[in-house]
Amino acid sequence: MMSHVRDIAACTQEPKREFLRSFATAQIQATRDIVGGLTGPGYPVTNTTAMRPWFARFFSNGGGAYIGVDSHRPAEYMTQYAWYLDAHAESLGERGNPKHDRRVLTTSRGDLSKDWRHARPDYQSFYRWHQDHDVDVTWIDVARANALRQEYGIGNADVCLWKNFAVMFEPDTSTGITKLGMWFPGDSQRENTTYEKISEFVTKVLAEAIPLEKVAPGLDLVNRELAVEWINYVEPEAREEGGMARFLLETLDGKRSVFDAAAGIACDSVFLMRHDFQVFPNEVDGLLAQQALEYAESQDVNLHFMSILWEDLPDQLPGNLRFDALLCLGNSLCLVDDAAGRLQCLKTFRESLVGDGLLVIDERNFQAILDNARSINFDPVKEFSATTQGDVMYRGQKIRGYPAHVDKGARMVHWRFFRNVPAISDRGELDDRRLRGSDLVLHAFSHGELFSLLRNAGFTEIDVYADLVQIQARATSMPDRNRIGDADFITYVARKSKLGEAAASRPGRTETPGAPGA
Repeated sequence: MMSHVRDIAACTQEPKREFLRSFATAQIQATRDIVGGLTGPGYPVTNTTAMRPWFARFFSNGGGAYIGVDSHRPAEYMTQYAWYLDAHAESLGERGNPKHDRRVLTTSRGDLSKDWRHARPDYQSFYRWHQDHDVDVTWIDVARANALRQEYGIGNADVCLWKNFAVMFEPDTSTGITKLGMWFPGDSQRENTTYEKISEFVTKVLAEAIPLEKVAPGLDLVNRELAVEWINYVEPEAREEGGMARFLLETLDGKRSVFDAAAGIACDSVFLMRHDFQVFPNEVDGLLAQQALEYAESQDVNLHFMSILWEDLPDQLPGNLRFDALLCLGNSLCLVDDAAGRLQCLKTFRESLVGDGLLVIDERNFQAILDNARSINFDPVKEFSATTQGDVMYRGQKIRGYPAHVDKGARMVHWRFFRNVPAISDRGELDDRRLRGSDLVLHAFSHGELFSLLRNAGFTEIDVYADLVQIQARATSMPDRNRIGDADFITYVARKSKLGEAAASRPGRTETPGAPGA
């Protein structure tokens, strides 16, 4: 390197010579410090954005797939390390957009929930970046990740692994300084680890990690492609003509203010606003909310969206609002993945209503799906008519959804979407036509389970509908399954009452939901 400095000096004249020689010498010394730190005890970087050109080179020269194990929260990633995702995206483009890169987050569930609540747009942007770039993003609990870090000499560092080398960066939260280190295959142990140990650590983490959408809140509805196509799945005009218009107008007769808790693209909200209802649409998914605004504009309706988590009702409602009616349609409650959470949501719905308010909520006829799980899993085109024909809630023909896998034991249905133009004729076409993104994982209510939850939440007067046709008014128990028949959707109109309020608050009151397969 010093020969290069002499060359610079020889090619320049005074007074430039001394300045350029000292400048080049300082640069070379800085490079020596970087190299010595990367291959020694670590090189301190005080400004994380200054690392961008480094990681651009790491991605360019790493070789093979990239695997990252990272302790940062999704929103934190977007606000502090967006440059890192930019460098990653550039690398993917240079490598022809492979689908083998992976990132594992090592955080607590609590941190994910806080992230979702307080920084939702950045949180969802992080997840959708991975969807858009075909990079798997998974999760492992921080305690387990830290145990593996200690086992393999990783300390508390985050890891970037390529074929040609590994990079670890260890942030010091007290000083704001991050130390970078590099390990190469075949090198002797340094700082308690080797490239081979780091590779083993990453392999173990990958084996134990689970998809982020299975553990994190707010990630299990739609990706950008499905959000854009959602209108073609719902088909609002056909939905109104198929009975929804009549049902809503008759059910909400005499009511004025309506909270649409799971608005989606807001087709029901728009319909009700056109019929002079005061509607408050709510949607926590930013992509669907954007599509809703576009749909409403096309219908000459102005929407003002809320984005409130159901469990935060009614506390987060502005001005102590309460409503004459609350809608939770489109089989939405089944996306809440635990029984206690579903009951809590129903209670908050009830608390958001005025004294004689209505909750209108529905579910798919999951019991029929569970009863026919084997045949539906074998051929969902032939054995589940709604796959191709649509149903009372989702009447679109261009985009269809279907139960891709029914887990009867766990009472879970994996719902998948596909393009149906031209119309498919057999199950062999489903995979070729499927939309990108993860399946929706739905809790499959057993017969009477949701009815019992409504009673437990304090709703004592419940009308029951099968495909929007009333089969029993003021039901005190779930109608027999034969009365539901082969309807695709079961809808409940549940009334808030003083009697229900007393019953819901009575200590020790429980009602057992219907057993699986009942």
